[in-house]
Amino acid sequence: MRSHPKQNTSTEGRASAVVRHSVPLLPQTRFWLLWGIVLAAAVLAIGFSVQAVAGLTTGEFGIDQELSRHHLGALTTAAMALNVLFAPVAGVCIVLVIGLYLCLVRKSFVRAVMFVLFACSGWVASEVFKLIVARHRPNPALLFDPWLRKRVPTVFPAATPPSP
Repeated sequence: MRSHPKQNTSTEGRASAVVRHSVPLLPQTRFWLLWGIVLAAAVLAIGFSVQAVAGLTTGEFGIDQELSRHHLGALTTAAMALNVLFAPVAGVCIVLVIGLYLCLVRKSFVRAVMFVLFACSGWVASEVFKLIVARHRPNPALLFDPWLRKRVPTVFPAATPPSP
């Protein structure tokens, strides 16, 4: 009987971490597609059910109207700064900077490409679901103190409002 755990050697010949055969760290490859289909169907079911429930958008918009009555200058400025910081353009820049770091500093082109593809896959999937469900934003002119004066044709209440 062994007194130490089994160690595998990596491609560089060094001893790697202990391999646990009984508990996989990631789902088995054969189930990835199934999980993706199940989760996509769940997202679409939730999206269509929210769209189908009468009065739900009106109720959500009522909350927005109440919040609109209590805008504070400092909080509005902070919210708009966060909007710029976490806007899609900034997000793409952050993902590209991390990808360049992985490629140029860590010298791992494959990891850089995989990171960028993995990070962007969530955005692409989100946009596809938004187009399929097509739940429009209400008219912001109905708010007491709207940040945006024009109608934005994106899905409500997804994400942050685009810059004016």
